[in-house]
Amino acid sequence: KRKAHRAILRPLDGAAVQHGTLTLSLSPPSVNALFANARKGRRKTLAYRNWRAFADRELREQPSWHVPGKVRILIRVGGSRADCDNLCKAPIDALVGAGRIQDDRNVADVRAIHDDTVTGTVIEIEAAA
Repeated sequence: KRKAHRAILRPLDGAAVQHGTLTLSLSPPSVNALFANARKGRRKTLAYRNWRAFADRELREQPSWHVPGKVRILIRVGGSRADCDNLCKAPIDALVGAGRIQDDRNVADVRAIHDDTVTGTVIEIEAAA
């Protein structure tokens, strides 16, 4: 019998705010390219591990803040031809890892759009009412 998932809370980054915007110079990988089958289960692909390391580094270089509680997220991606619905997981996981949101279960609403006016990725986070 499997044990229930145990949440390990990460510390949140900086001061609490109601909304904020972050930028990443790279577009996120499609969810189809995040994991690969392994001998026992699944593992993160090299491309995903590299993107996460790059995203974590870029998020740490930006001003410190976090949005507590339930959030709405808008992800604007430039220069990607991937399906919009496949571009949400990687940035949200990076936000959790960087302490900008508490947990991906706190995402009440998420939108991803292709936006040729941006280079890379622009992520807007706001507190959900």
